[in-house]
Amino acid sequence: MWLTAGGAALVAAVSLVLCVALTVSTLTGDTAQASGKPHRDVLYEDSWFHTAKSIPVDVASHPFYDLPFPETVDCEIPDFDPSSAAEWETFTDTIGPCLNEMWLTPLEEMGLRPEEPHYVVLDEIPADLRGESEEEGVTLAYYLEHELSITIVVPNVRKLLSYPNMEDERIWYALVAHEYGHHVQGETGLLDAAGTLERKAGSEAEELKVGRQIELQAECLAGTGVAVLSGHDAEDVAFVNRHFNEDTGDSDTHGSAANRVYWFEAGATAETMEACNTFAAEAEQVR
Repeated sequence: MWLTAGGAALVAAVSLVLCVALTVSTLTGDTAQASGKPHRDVLYEDSWFHTAKSIPVDVASHPFYDLPFPETVDCEIPDFDPSSAAEWETFTDTIGPCLNEMWLTPLEEMGLRPEEPHYVVLDEIPADLRGESEEEGVTLAYYLEHELSITIVVPNVRKLLSYPNMEDERIWYALVAHEYGHHVQGETGLLDAAGTLERKAGSEAEELKVGRQIELQAECLAGTGVAVLSGHDAEDVAFVNRHFNEDTGDSDTHGSAANRVYWFEAGATAETMEACNTFAAEAEQVR
């Protein structure tokens, strides 16, 4: 998720450079170890390792899309001070289990064995992000599939807090819900499969399109995350979407403001997770 020029402009997005780079590193390592298969030794015949391969994942046709809208989760978003790293620790400790309950049980019912992500709260900007400019956008949070971690960059969060409504905890919950959406993508195999499509893209335009499909799907899952909480209604969804997406600029890498609004709302009002299938969407919906 980025803060772009103008201060109040929020663009929901993971830091793809970090996420994809680390995803690639897992794919180039020892296949048996990375996939959870036992190491090759005398107890196993060679044929086992040739046949026990990962099931191919089609990003536009996946059992995840058949899942019904998640059950309501009894979770009250706590008041907190988003300028405080210590309070971010408490905040993620509180809402993390709610997001786990929302997403991990349905994934288990699909036959997966999903893992819980952990949260990293940084009170200083890491070295590899210090070259970012506010004109081009700075990273507020990112997901690392390799580490199963969601990281909050608190110094960049503070840059938003002088703008109206930016202290509202619902907005920061939506930030975490977006990054958790990337975790769901990772646990279902969608993130790796989409990353492969990015790397094999025949043009920059096609690569950017896949990146937007990844981000807009995570934004759709963030909309689901906001709507599923007990006590939340359409007004809460509209409030978050307005300040999270509607008043922001367009982005070649993360989608237009209008499309971010569209997908957030789609996730909040879905009947099944097919509503978040950005990979089967018309081209104008993922610009």
